[in-house]
Amino acid sequence: MVELELCLLSMAYLNFSAICTPGRDALISDHIAFYDYVVASWVHHLMAWLSETGHDKSDILELEETFGQFLDQHFSDECRPSNVSNQMHENLRLMKDFESYDSLTQAIVWSRKQLLVANSLKDDEDTQSQLDFPRITQRIRSLLEDTARANPAPEIRAALELYYGRKWFRCPKIYSRHERAYSCTFDGCRIATIGCVSKKGLDKYLLETHGVGGDGGDFPNVPNPNATGKQPATFQCTLCPKRFTRAHNLRSHLRTYTNERLFFCTVCGKCFARNHDRKTQEDIHSGEKRFSSALLAQYAALA
Repeated sequence: MVELELCLLSMAYLNFSAICTPGRDALISDHIAFYDYVVASWVHHLMAWLSETGHDKSDILELEETFGQFLDQHFSDECRPSNVSNQMHENLRLMKDFESYDSLTQAIVWSRKQLLVANSLKDDEDTQSQLDFPRITQRIRSLLEDTARANPAPEIRAALELYYGRKWFRCPKIYSRHERAYSCTFDGCRIATIGCVSKKGLDKYLLETHGVGGDGGDFPNVPNPNATGKQPATFQCTLCPKRFTRAHNLRSHLRTYTNERLFFCTVCGKCFARNHDRKTQEDIHSGEKRFSSALLAQYAALA
């Protein structure tokens, strides 16, 4: 129920006139202070609620009404529609009778794709949007930067710092993220997907979240590029003779016995036992070519 409330609040917030046509007055008040969070998270709250059980009919009717207003404000059917997988249709089955079902599926699939790595989006896709949030985001960014350059009065500067922090010049992309080289190796950890911008940031995160550090403990071994030879395979599977050089590889192997699938594709919803397989599936959706097209075709046939 909490996820549905957050989803409805997010979509209602995005329908405010201060969001649809942002201006300077809205900028220096608290009207658009939550925009960055809401525009990137509404679809997460929706999918989380749909994955729950015991949905009330009145909630579904309220969602249909709110979604209709949301699409009227922000949806455009002028760009090329995205393919919607059978799994996604199954995930959205509670909304299949909505009058706006075709449009809402396009809005959901498009929004989930924007959460992939920025480099995976082609230039022509970046300019053709199912929802108008890239335009709104650019408008808000420009307002913030223009206001900052105008040497605002102390009270306006204080308001901007309160609502937007001290870093006012930002990347205009909210949906798509940039590549981050330092990722957590703990299975299921969100930083394994999002990553950190520096090794120092990753070390701090590992210490505070997982209780390990770079100077010992259970910190994953990082291979030395100048070293020769293989690391000893010290992690023994208890169910077969296989041995591994890293603990997280052993954990991944053990899931093949339990059929545990912790990693799901953010586009189609398919679940995988290995994070690597989930990334490969998302590459197929996004068109990013980390591997040869032949290999991707073979993978798609098996998925």
